Amino acid sequence: MIKFPHTLGTSSASNTIGNGTAHLYLAGLSENNSSEASCSGALIAPTWLLTLAECAPMAKWATIGSKCASGEDDSELIEVVRQVLDPDYTVSVTPYHELAMLELKTPSKYTPVNISWDSYLDTSTLWVRGFDTSTMNKTLVETTAKLWGFDECDKFYSGHPGYERTLHGSMQCLREIQCQQDRGSAVMVDVNGTSQLIGLTYWQSQNNSIAPAPNYGFFHHTSNIDATANWQVKISQNYSTIEPLNERTCCLGNYTFHD
Repeated sequence: MIKFPHTLGTSSASNTIGNGTAHLYLAGLSENNSSEASCSGALIAPTWLLTLAECAPMAKWATIGSKCASGEDDSELIEVVRQVLDPDYTVSVTPYHELAMLELKTPSKYTPVNISWDSYLDTSTLWVRGFDTSTMNKTLVETTAKLWGFDECDKFYSGHPGYERTLHGSMQCLREIQCQQDRGSAVMVDVNGTSQLIGLTYWQSQNNSIAPAPNYGFFHHTSNIDATANWQVKISQNYSTIEPLNERTCCLGNYTFHD
């Protein structure tokens, strides 16, 4: 049964997640310290966020630990000092290798999310957690979703005149998403009672002429970091330090390669 999205940490007992402080690894990303967040990311280490490459150039500030994208009194607003892209990232109608990492100026006090590098069955139930774009303050919400088989999904979208894109191996498909969230929302799976990050959303459809309701979408899998030979990321065992190797950094759309 698909559960409808609900606000994380509300006063309703049926809607409360944990003690109201869970899932605060989500970050709203903005171009300056007073503008509205336009993308999301996930805290994967005290000084590192995972986001989408297309969000990286404008991601100058991160709001972390908030139930809404614009921040709250007890949330953090931390400056981003480095944006790191996969060297194989390609800007196109269908972007390739879309994950990016953001280094924070100071460590966050919030607990980073656990990352899963594994693949899962097409029938797996996932959680999508992010900021709801249908609300004025972009409230943090979650909804269940299902993995959609790559071949079936690719066939549907590549043959549909309303979409006209083809998928590639760094993307996976979602179906039965019940709300529209910011780009870069966290796609999670429960492993032995622990929530683990398996990817970030890239696109969600609310156009019934393209994809029938309930919603469909795509996400980029975290395994792209682990498996991409050209983008080696050195991660310590307890995630206290992360150092991208063979990186490509960006600032204001200008890309510089580093060996």
